[in-house]
Amino acid sequence: MHVPEARIEETGAGPVYVRRARRVVAVVGPDGIAVGPHAVWVANSQDGTVVRIDPVTYTVSGPIFVGAGPAGIAVTSAAVWVANSLDLTVSRLDPATGRVTATVGVGDGPGAIAAASDGVWVVDQFDATLRRIDPRTNQVSLIVSVGSSPQAIAAAGSGV
Repeated sequence: MHVPEARIEETGAGPVYVRRARRVVAVVGPDGIAVGPHAVWVANSQDGTVVRIDPVTYTVSGPIFVGAGPAGIAVTSAAVWVANSLDLTVSRLDPATGRVTATVGVGDGPGAIAAASDGVWVVDQFDATLRRIDPRTNQVSLIVSVGSSPQAIAAAGSGV
């Protein structure tokens, strides 16, 4: 089956537009976007939700309420992880059901988040730490002081 090229356009503080052929899907208030198996996930800080966009049909599912100020989002085959900057938590979602399956307390100002083979890593901007969440226990298993105001993170293999 041939699927026409699609692209995602983020317009700063405005909506995200997903364009494919003549279809357009708008998501208002995006702060984080992640692509995973069979879905594009968008964190919406304005209303504390995440939505799922099907990349073939462009159907929007949700909203899923996750916490105050969802910002960063990371996807694995087993979970969607959302850093909630205003309530100092990370939400774990089941990608099949769209339900929150765990809420993990983290440091001050969680924003950027990345998934690696050794865990899920979240940057806490205001206490200048990097925390590893063990996905088997849904608990913080390591805290690393990283310096002043970290704001981004990337994962490759088992490292960040």
